[in-house]
Amino acid sequence: MTDFTNSEFKLAMFICRKTFGYHKERHKMSYSYIEQGTGMCRESISKAAFGLDIKGFLIKTANGHSFDFQINIDWNSSENRLLEESQQFGNQTANSSETRLLTVRKPNTIKETTKEKIKQIPSGDDFFEFLIPEQLVKDAEFMEAWRTWVSYRKSIKKKLVELSAKMQLKKMGVWGKAASIAAINRSIESGWKSVFPEQAKLTNERKKSKGYLEGW
Repeated sequence: MTDFTNSEFKLAMFICRKTFGYHKERHKMSYSYIEQGTGMCRESISKAAFGLDIKGFLIKTANGHSFDFQINIDWNSSENRLLEESQQFGNQTANSSETRLLTVRKPNTIKETTKEKIKQIPSGDDFFEFLIPEQLVKDAEFMEAWRTWVSYRKSIKKKLVELSAKMQLKKMGVWGKAASIAAINRSIESGWKSVFPEQAKLTNERKKSKGYLEGW
């Protein structure tokens, strides 16, 4: 597991404990639950989950306001894959009259491995990634939050359509990364069907409070 960062390794061990440790295939957990169990902050959990997902080690699907976490038992690290490939190639050339020197090139950075995995991911059309503003589409943390939002809408039987996605992403392009991620997390936690900036949330709360007082 040398491909993993410290946060990814810590999250992977926690999920293994909650699944294999209890003889379960998957386990439903919220980020708040993982925070309590690992001591990691929400941002670190989000990045680690995204990294494990990209590497093919973790299968994460939205389930209500939480997620189902499952370890991909068919996962194989890049080191093991390279070793297996070299052994297979060596067996094929063992009977050859010529002796060849096999040099296996190992990705020297996690970033390189991640890029290779991203190329294997199915088309992002289901997540409307072709509509995401340029300044956000290259940000791994935002992409994780946006995919979670699209999956959440699907899980509550309110699948996001292209027009709605376009309007929401246009607003997020103005809000910026941090405000957009905060809005997505807040909407999921509150069970909302749309996303709102922090100021809109405060305005709505004030209106409710004012209406409540006027009722007296």
